[in-house]
Amino acid sequence: MTAVGALGIEGYREFLVRRDGEADLLHRHLASREEFFGGLVTDPVRSRRPIDRGVFARNLRRRRPEPGLSREMLFLLATAKLNQAERFGVGLGETYGHNSGDDAPTERVYIELEEHYHTRLLAYVLDIFGLPFQVMPPPFVMRQFVKLNVFIPERIGIAFVGAGEMAGCILFDELRRVGVELFADEPDVAARIERLYSEILTDEIGHVGYCAARCTSGERAVMRWLYPRVGRLFARETAEISLLIDPKMLHARLDEPFNVDELTSGLPNETFLRRTPEDRLTARGLTPKRSDRIPYSAVPEAPTIGCLVPHHLSPRRPRRWRWLLRCPRRRDSPGPKARRTTLTCRRLPVVAVMPVPVVGGAPARVPVITRAPVIARRRDRSRLGPRAARQPESRQNQPTSTLVDRFAVAICQGFPLYPNQSKP
Repeated sequence: MTAVGALGIEGYREFLVRRDGEADLLHRHLASREEFFGGLVTDPVRSRRPIDRGVFARNLRRRRPEPGLSREMLFLLATAKLNQAERFGVGLGETYGHNSGDDAPTERVYIELEEHYHTRLLAYVLDIFGLPFQVMPPPFVMRQFVKLNVFIPERIGIAFVGAGEMAGCILFDELRRVGVELFADEPDVAARIERLYSEILTDEIGHVGYCAARCTSGERAVMRWLYPRVGRLFARETAEISLLIDPKMLHARLDEPFNVDELTSGLPNETFLRRTPEDRLTARGLTPKRSDRIPYSAVPEAPTIGCLVPHHLSPRRPRRWRWLLRCPRRRDSPGPKARRTTLTCRRLPVVAVMPVPVVGGAPARVPVITRAPVIARRRDRSRLGPRAARQPESRQNQPTSTLVDRFAVAICQGFPLYPNQSKP
């Protein structure tokens, strides 16, 4: 395996032309791929194991397979079902004219044609056992996920597509491993299965690199966050995978960072890895300040569930949340919660005193400030209760004078506070 690195989309475009040859969108074929399939036709491989076609056709339409099926049958059912969602998405995009115009980017045309060849590659896996490849709709949840990727704007959906490609790499690699183990007693069959799945895996790794090149750093963080969740969705919707592969082992692998070196360690083909300007510094022996290499990142572990927003992964805190740091922390009330009302929530009486000048004797009426109802507008009288709302303003008498009222009058007029007290 040779890892090819280049800067962004231009490098991937050169890699596709070198790997697939000339693309013919009208006839849906790639020059180099047609030569590869010609070699498969001239060198057919057949398995000696008997496979019941009736059982295969009956379980192909079932949501969950029948109990008691052999692992070989489960592997063939998973092979027939796993790529149905991808084929459905490519067909839906063609129906709506995606990547069909003259202005379509070259790399997108190549990617669409490679998806067609993935279906043919899996059909050749089934052909080893004399089974036909049938086109059928994917499960309901998978159809909605595919429609989401097709119809939302590309700038928004590129992270979802990249996460799906990353999950597809893991599932195809697991099926390749299981197929080689199941048919290890037939070396030619095991070698053909590994060869066909390796072609698919090589393309999928390139698609991950392409999506990473199209994304910003925040969108790549979203890709890494979505990747294990999309992988679990794919495995759950394809029940045969959950029966073939231990779910705990599969989830543990999905939870690990996406490792391209592990995926490409056994591939005989040339693969594409996106290179960033930081990789150039690393090649010259310099240490970049922040590496953002995708499809795998220099971050030692994948983003956790707490990192719900991509900008939380940035080295700086978002500006719109910095005001929280300047706000003082609110102090809690002292004492236990049961006694907080008596300790800190006591009401203290407040007395307001207004000096009123008196000319020629005591006034007939001194306005009472304390506890006097204030009515600013007629409609606000409803707050005082239904009785006050029905009473006119002229009849709303002041409350009875209290000690505070007498104190205010005594200060203003110079009279004693109590009747029995002599005047100073």
